Amino acid sequence: MTRCTVRAAVNAMLLVLLATSCGGGGGGESTPPPGGGPAASFAPDQPSPGANDVAMARGSASADVVTVDVNVTDTGDVYGAAFDLFFDSAGVQYVNWSAGNLLEQGGNSPVYNVRLDSSDAGHLLVGASRTGSVPPVDVSGTKTLVRLTFRVKQTGSFPLSFANEALFDGQNPPREISGISWFAGSVTGQ
Repeated sequence: MTRCTVRAAVNAMLLVLLATSCGGGGGGESTPPPGGGPAASFAPDQPSPGANDVAMARGSASADVVTVDVNVTDTGDVYGAAFDLFFDSAGVQYVNWSAGNLLEQGGNSPVYNVRLDSSDAGHLLVGASRTGSVPPVDVSGTKTLVRLTFRVKQTGSFPLSFANEALFDGQNPPREISGISWFAGSVTGQ
């Protein structure tokens, strides 16, 4: 897939996201049964992200469930984001998502579109955007874009990987912010 094709696909995803309002809060798959599986954890690929980085970090964990925060560090003019997330569905189950604190700044009610690809249980499609005629966000320090919760089904290490990832500015039409590095990590069951 060429860079232009990827950019067009990401832009199309963002436009669909802007056109469909899902509201804030959680959603997604069913809640897993408590306990019974291996203890869940998360190891980030980049534990100390720098400026213009989007990096996963461990959020909360309880029994076989772990939440992964997708964080943005020291990045200007962020209005939205879109990415695909791939994982091994034999070892990890997507459970739920919840809003972060990045796009909500200034009292904005962003739109989130987080869903499993209907043809691939290990492919999560994520889009998020501020709404209305509001300015983009200048991220100082680290802010959370979205939180993704997973359940481990078995022991082992299960990498998460980004694809078709982009942060967008507040221009009309939105443009991809250049120079952004994306770092994922691995969900583990012990």
